[in-house]
Amino acid sequence: MGGIHIDETAVNATLPDEIEKFLKNAPAEGVLFFSWGSMVRSSSMPSEKVQTIVKVLEQQPLNVIWKWETDEVPTKSKKFLFVKWAPQFSLICHPKVKLFWGHGGLLGTTENIYCGKPLIVTPLYGDQSSNAYAVQNRGIGTILFFDDINEKNLQATLKEMRRKSNAENAAALSHLFRHQDMKPLDRAVWWVEHLLQENGKMAHKLLQTKAVKLNWFVYYSLDSVCIILFALAVFYFILRAILRRLSGLFKGDKQSVKVKTK
Repeated sequence: MGGIHIDETAVNATLPDEIEKFLKNAPAEGVLFFSWGSMVRSSSMPSEKVQTIVKVLEQQPLNVIWKWETDEVPTKSKKFLFVKWAPQFSLICHPKVKLFWGHGGLLGTTENIYCGKPLIVTPLYGDQSSNAYAVQNRGIGTILFFDDINEKNLQATLKEMRRKSNAENAAALSHLFRHQDMKPLDRAVWWVEHLLQENGKMAHKLLQTKAVKLNWFVYYSLDSVCIILFALAVFYFILRAILRRLSGLFKGDKQSVKVKTK
C-alpha cells in the first residue's frame, strides 16, 4: 500500500541542531540532499568518483547535505554538511531542500513524491531501476547511472534538474498523492476488515491460490516438460532421418562415380 509507512506528523519534526543550522544558513537556491539509503555506503565509492561529485557540486549554487558514513570526509568546504544519519522524510520535506539525490528505493521515492521535490536517481539494485524509470517518465526527475557519473554527465544532469517543469511536475504529483479519498493506512485497514467479514470465508476463496487444486504432476509443470521433451524428440528423430538419407545419397553417388571410372 503506497505511502503506508509515511508519518505525516514528521513533516514538521524538529531536525538535529547541526542540520537545522546548516539549512538556516543555506543560500536562497537551497540545499541538495544526497543519500543512497542505509544499505549503500557513499564512503565506499571509488575516490575518483567521489572527487568528481565534490568538484561538480562545489560549482553549484546549492549547498549539499550528504549522508556519509565515516569521520574522514572528502572536502572541508562549507557548502557541504556530511552526516552519518538524517531523518530522511523530515529533511526532504523541509522547504530549504530543493533537490534529492537518491538510489530509487521504493520507500524513499514515495517519501520524495509526498514532499514534492524533484530528484536525481542512481539505481543500484533490486527494484530501483523500475522506480527510476517511473520517476523519469513522470517528469519529476532524471536517471544518472553509477557508471555514468563523471564531470560532464553530472553537470548536464544538474542543469536538467534546474528546469522549472521538474519542480512543477513534482508539486502536482505531490498534490495528487496527498489528496486521496483515503489515507494509505486507512485503506489498508478497510480492506483487511472487508475481507475478514463472514469470518474470512470470502477472503479464503478470493486469496487462495488455484494451485492447491492441481495434482502434483501439473503443479510442478511436468505436463509442460513432457510436451517440450516430446517435441524435441520428434525434431531429433526427423532431423536424424533426414541426415541419414542425405548421407546415403552422397555415398551412393560416390560409389557410382567409382564404377564409371573403372
